[in-house]
Amino acid sequence: MNAHESEPTTTGNHHDTDEQHPGKTSVLPLPTDDHGDDVQATRTLAELLGEPEPIRHPDDVQWFASTLLAHPGKAVQTAPVIAMVAELLDILRDNHVSDQQAHHALRRAVRWLRIFTTEPPGPTNRHHPTTDGRNHAVSATNLATAAASRQLATIWLRGTPQAAIRTAPVVGVVDQLHADLQYSTSIRDAQSRLRHAVALLDVFVTDDQTAPQLQ
Repeated sequence: MNAHESEPTTTGNHHDTDEQHPGKTSVLPLPTDDHGDDVQATRTLAELLGEPEPIRHPDDVQWFASTLLAHPGKAVQTAPVIAMVAELLDILRDNHVSDQQAHHALRRAVRWLRIFTTEPPGPTNRHHPTTDGRNHAVSATNLATAAASRQLATIWLRGTPQAAIRTAPVVGVVDQLHADLQYSTSIRDAQSRLRHAVALLDVFVTDDQTAPQLQ
């Protein structure tokens, strides 16, 4: 594998709230519109259910999770997607990887990349704070330092689905979905984000059981 891994860094785009509170997990703020009663009810329900402690994710993971749930098509230039392609290229060029293993990695990569090629019908919330009017492309420097993204790519293409679901980008999607479902005042928007998350998670739970499990 090429030397792409190092400490995570920022992707250059941040929401103002995150810049004022470094290290704070990015979650959606409570909307302030005509649905105040619904938001308060949702918040109370979340408190009654007991919210887990926020998980601190690298900035590239936060951007990936937020963008995927709102607009999967715009997530094609985020670090986890680009890292997956880079890892696949390494595998295809590696003479020590068997043809069977390379084909298995390619099949997994295609399943992953297909998620980001289509948008479901119907509009989503255009005022999502992390996607509206933003440039989602990551620089070469930021991509090289996106260790969490490259870790997911390596484990998913070379390892097992069981290990891949414990990586930061996958956990980040679930964490962001948790916040979206609590604080979204639009049922349609919440359903859309849930659908996007399920599409991603389904990749890991429907993996070919007969494929070789690399050590």
